[in-house]
Amino acid sequence: MLPKAAAITMGGLAGFVLSLKRSGFRRVVYPTAGLLTMAAFCYPHETVHIIRTGIAHTQMAWYNFRESPEPTEPAKHDFSPPKQ
Repeated sequence: MLPKAAAITMGGLAGFVLSLKRSGFRRVVYPTAGLLTMAAFCYPHETVHIIRTGIAHTQMAWYNFRESPEPTEPAKHDFSPPKQ
């Protein structure tokens, strides 16, 4: 457990060092990419499971988007003032 945590931390630190003197966007992306890459190397089975779950959710969302039901007619509201 501890060697894996050290490796993941080193990936984040490497990304941090590479992002020095860069723009704000790269200062976030480089350390995140370093952490995620090292975590993927340290935990390959969990990474595959997460990727497959993400693909399944994406496919389900795309299917639901394509097969959306036909819109119904909107209700006609009477916004006129009440009659006295």
